[in-house]
Amino acid sequence: MWKVLAPVDLRFDTEPQVEYAAGVAGVLGAELNLLHVSTARWYQHSHRLGWPPSAWGSRTPDLDIHRLVLAGPVPETVARYADHIDADLLLITTRTYSSRTRPWRRSMTAEIMKATRRPVLIRKEIDADLGGCFGSRQILCVVGLDGQDAGVLSHAQDLAVRTRAELIFLHVVPPVSEGLLAYGLANFSSRPLSAEFAAQRLAELTRNMHVSVRSFIKTGSATKCIASAARENAADLVLTARMIPGSGFERSGAYTAISELLFPL
Repeated sequence: MWKVLAPVDLRFDTEPQVEYAAGVAGVLGAELNLLHVSTARWYQHSHRLGWPPSAWGSRTPDLDIHRLVLAGPVPETVARYADHIDADLLLITTRTYSSRTRPWRRSMTAEIMKATRRPVLIRKEIDADLGGCFGSRQILCVVGLDGQDAGVLSHAQDLAVRTRAELIFLHVVPPVSEGLLAYGLANFSSRPLSAEFAAQRLAELTRNMHVSVRSFIKTGSATKCIASAARENAADLVLTARMIPGSGFERSGAYTAISELLFPL
């Protein structure tokens, strides 16, 4: 059984977030762990709400839900607890702020992702009318074809089996430029720089998959190509082994991120 860890902030109404987390855990057949991290900062709201009804299984009586409150810095505490329970997935709901109106606010989501190497599912703050719905009919999986896709392939296939979804593999070939040619001369064996070579390597990569698979190649900006591919295929999830430059959550190091946030559909 998988374990899903969902950090929540009990200083606010978390009913929509917990409902969504319960929906994700239910679809994946997973145990749900809800974690509130108390920092006791002087500038934070002193009023704290209790656990919402959905955290006690009011709508999902068959779901195994655990609730815990810990004290400490949020990113490190979440990462340590995820390691402690051996979480298979971190589910994070994030807010978006304008850099001009909130220049001092840092991204807690980005800090958590820097602190952990575990798969992370990111979703924008859920509107009240969305409820706890969760579906995974099509999963868009972005691969680099540079020999470092083993982790994302494993997670993609596991998710597809658990959710009975179709996998759609995408590789983005960057547009030709002097910088790209210089990169190719130095790294010609690690990443395909032509659509033909990329299609050949992608076919080899997906040949032995045990789920429904489609694949295609796009040329251009990574963010624009992934966003358009997600819209064209009505993807429920975007799965990538690294954050895409320009998405706002760049970081170094290899990790897996499952995202509904980076490219809103």
